[in-house]
Order: sequence, then structure tokens, then C-alpha cells
Amino acid sequence: MLREPSKPTLPTFAIIVPLDKLWSQVRDRRLEGMKTEEEKVIEGALRLPKSARAALAARLLESLDGEIDEDAEGAWDAEIARRLGEIDSGRVKMVPWSEARRQILETTGGRQKR
Repeated sequence: MLREPSKPTLPTFAIIVPLDKLWSQVRDRRLEGMKTEEEKVIEGALRLPKSARAALAARLLESLDGEIDEDAEGAWDAEIARRLGEIDSGRVKMVPWSEARRQILETTGGRQKR
């Protein structure tokens, strides 16, 4: 008598690595002096002056963009014009960054996302 082949089954277990163990492995590797190329680049970039870091950040963000979406570009131009119009007419009140940041941190309970 012929038997039907059995269907493959997935394992009923999973390997779970606790984050603290994973982090300690990463830390240990760093202590051994084995840095990845990305880590070396980041460390070098963080040593740059603030203006150079800002320029680098802008270039990196630009590199993520594909082709320019003309519809989106036009929509942003219209939104910027609308907001500037509100400022010029006095319909909205400008807030210094320090005050805006304080309000944001109050709203989020002081949590900062980085």
C-alpha cells in the first residue's frame, strides 16, 4: 500500500536571544577593537564640526530620495506658501524653538526619540 508523503512541519520551538545578551556580545566585540566599517564612518562623522555634520546629514538624506515627484514638490511649495501667508498675515504666532521643544517634551512626558 502506498502512503501519502507527509507534509513538512515547522519546528515547534524558537531560539530567543535576550537583548541584554545580544548587547553584551556587541559590546564585547567593540572592546576587542573589531569595529565595522559603518561604526568607523559614524565615529569619523561625529568628530566633524557641527556645520560639516549638518551638510553630511543633508547629503545622506538626499541620497535616500529617488526621482523627484513633481506632484509632491508642487504640493510642498503650496503648503510652504500657505504657511508663510499665515505668518505674514499674523494669523499664526511664531514660537521660539526652545519653547516649542519644551511644549513637545511636556506633551510626550519628557520622552525623547533618538
